Amino acid sequence: MSWKTAVYDYVHAKNRAETEGNIEPLRAALADPIFLSEMSRILSAAKRKAEERGVRPIEQQTRLRILASRVLPSGAAADLELRRMFSYELKGQRHTEERVERERVTVKPRGDGRWSVTQVERLQAPDSYDRPIPGAMHHYARPELAGYGASVPYLNSSILNPNESSPRRVIYNRAAAVQYAETWWNGANPQYIQFEVDCTSFVSQCLYAGGLPMDYTGKRESGWWYRGRVHGQELWSYSWAVANSLMRYLLNSGRARQVRSPWELQLGDVICYDWDGDGTYQHNTIVTGMDITGAPLVNAHTYNARSRNWAYYDSPAWSERTTYVFLRIADQI
Repeated sequence: MSWKTAVYDYVHAKNRAETEGNIEPLRAALADPIFLSEMSRILSAAKRKAEERGVRPIEQQTRLRILASRVLPSGAAADLELRRMFSYELKGQRHTEERVERERVTVKPRGDGRWSVTQVERLQAPDSYDRPIPGAMHHYARPELAGYGASVPYLNSSILNPNESSPRRVIYNRAAAVQYAETWWNGANPQYIQFEVDCTSFVSQCLYAGGLPMDYTGKRESGWWYRGRVHGQELWSYSWAVANSLMRYLLNSGRARQVRSPWELQLGDVICYDWDGDGTYQHNTIVTGMDITGAPLVNAHTYNARSRNWAYYDSPAWSERTTYVFLRIADQI
């Protein structure tokens, strides 16, 4: 038995555990008590919520790709990419959601000629848990100090007709926003910087693809804009790439309004996530479909996901304290 066989066994066991909603298959293939404890919590919450929704799991497939590996004095380590496809039935209709996860596993010999995975480390922040950007703390944590209204923003002239005496109304193209989200859900558009925590930049790109015009002020702390790298400097507003900032901008600018229920959302709308309920939102997704009950299905980045149930009950970041903001993007800007 080689260390790669132990990795394949681990992935198979994880796949089975998630399909069954039971941690036991994973215990036989993994000797990492911390990861097992976390997975047990996730599986328990996800199974309970799936039963409440009336979801019946059908199958789960995982495609494994070993991105890198190295032999260590005491064993081996490997970076994995797991392409997950989970199919389930809801009220007689079949749905499939996709996710891409990256993990680093440590594999050690057991002494009987076999190997075991002894440690699992997630290579992504748990569902785009935004970390503060240096110099942006005041905006990230205290949106009321961001200076909205302190300067007069203007709409990007590449979007509006500069020859018109007054700006024309811009129609938000929901289909175009969704098409962009479907095209790039598991890839990085080379026209944009790929952030380590990329969820909000991805949603901003989708909104922009749907025709939402940039609100360029030239100031990081105001407007909503992106210029990329200019003379070696990265130029973009906090609202373009920081989850809490985008939510505050969309609401304060009137480009979106908050609704009370996810069932009030339409394609191309946005959901914001506060994992620990402290009032600062750390993750954003875009609505790309609806299940048979009318509940949103979303696409997202960092933990790249397609057609994922909006509530994220199966996320490592989700807790009973998690709160959401549901944003209806204005049809005309």
